[in-house]
Amino acid sequence: MIKISSKYVILKELGKGGFGTVYLAEHVDLGAKYAIKLLNKEISEDESLILRFKREAEVLMRLVHQNSIQLRDFGRTDDGLYYMAMDYCPGKSLKSILKEQGALSPKKVLELMIPILDVFELAHSMGIVHRDIKPENIMIEESPDGKEIPKVLDFGIAKLKLSSDQQKNTTITKEGSIIGTPLYMSPEQATAQELDHRSDLYSLGVVMYEMLTGTPPFSGGAITDILLKQCTSPPPTFEEVAPNLNLHPDFEAVVRKSLEKLKEDRFQSASEFRQALENLQAGRSPFGTAVVNRNTISEDISATRTSDRLAIPKVQPSSKSDKGLVFVLFFLLILCIPVIYFLYSAKGSEKQKERSLPPQNVVKPVSKISPKIEEISLPPKFTKEAVIDIVG
Repeated sequence: MIKISSKYVILKELGKGGFGTVYLAEHVDLGAKYAIKLLNKEISEDESLILRFKREAEVLMRLVHQNSIQLRDFGRTDDGLYYMAMDYCPGKSLKSILKEQGALSPKKVLELMIPILDVFELAHSMGIVHRDIKPENIMIEESPDGKEIPKVLDFGIAKLKLSSDQQKNTTITKEGSIIGTPLYMSPEQATAQELDHRSDLYSLGVVMYEMLTGTPPFSGGAITDILLKQCTSPPPTFEEVAPNLNLHPDFEAVVRKSLEKLKEDRFQSASEFRQALENLQAGRSPFGTAVVNRNTISEDISATRTSDRLAIPKVQPSSKSDKGLVFVLFFLLILCIPVIYFLYSAKGSEKQKERSLPPQNVVKPVSKISPKIEEISLPPKFTKEAVIDIVG
């Protein structure tokens, strides 16, 4: 029987990551089950990574939400290894659910995404950026009444947005380094730029895209190809990747807004993103309050087929009276054309005459046989003699 700090008995291994190993453990005295994250020995001896690990614990201690995993304990083993004890979530990861089921129904996507965004609204208000959002880090737990509850995992590599003075001394993630998963990275994350909360919103948009279609927008090929597409290529349309699902265009509009390449063009907050989804859930347009003429979104994806799309007024066939009115108007238009042409031509002729008249005080060429030079009106600087010289 392996124990951690004489308090937790390890039951089994749950998984491994870059920082260490996660175990399912039971508290010796309480009997409660926890997920214990234990750092590798090599990492435990790295002071910079220990600082990051401690920061992870501080972040999770502050983040308390029903849809996130709560930190319960933090310490060091007798062997000098650091660990964290977190609530154990016995559910399935969203990754495994998507692998088993493929695309989820729009109704189910809304039921999962809205509380997930609620978690990020709280985290972002605390200055926490997750940086590694992916289906693997979202657990789906079933409540006693059968309701599925999403739980966001691993805010552990989150970066606190500190003030500029604090950042100089306590920035954990070095500038220029990339942390995350390429399939779900924002363009600024893929290019190792400074991140803010809108990077998380992009990654959540990628997750929602995959939940609706069964596939992430950019996949296959080398990692560099995926990162390049994240930065330069628009996501394929739902019709291209899932033509048989006939997903409602409002869902695609919301997802595409979250996947804008420029963070200024995306949703500017998790609450704004969530509000768009709540509007959809209530049968409203996602970006306003106008009521959408659609049926209630059902459990079945077929609820979003063509019959469930936005109501577009149909053009009614013209009645006989309408046709007669159109004929009369057309006939009157034909009669007016000559009149309009005549008026336009007359007006043009007048303008042409005005243009043909000589400007005042301009000397006209004078014929040699003209006997009345003295009758011509001349500017003061010209003399009659000068005009005679000009005309010969």
